[in-house]
Amino acid sequence: MEKINSEDFQKDGLVIESDRVLIYSNMTCPLDCKYCFAGDLNNERNNDNLYLSLKQSELLKNLPENIRTIMLGCDTEFFQNEEEAIRVLRNVSTLDKDVSVITKLNLNEKLIEEQKKYPME
Repeated sequence: MEKINSEDFQKDGLVIESDRVLIYSNMTCPLDCKYCFAGDLNNERNNDNLYLSLKQSELLKNLPENIRTIMLGCDTEFFQNEEEAIRVLRNVSTLDKDVSVITKLNLNEKLIEEQKKYPME
């Protein structure tokens, strides 16, 4: 198993846990769920942040072999901007990792059909 310095990833919003990487965007979430922990993570949350920054994208390309799952939307509603969500899914689908998306929204048929275009195991 390859050793990594998880602090290098964490400073850019990527948290390594066992065989997965959790991606944090610092975006606000429009759903305002009563039980949500995301607002407690930090005070720098806003809608100007990206789903996936350029730096995060580069780090994802260099994940160790033992990292098998990329978890998107850990601190926000991933599908609040469908076009941006699809763009990110398109990019991470090329990394030969499983992808997990966290959402509370009902996905429309168009969005589901768009997701079917990307390889899944």
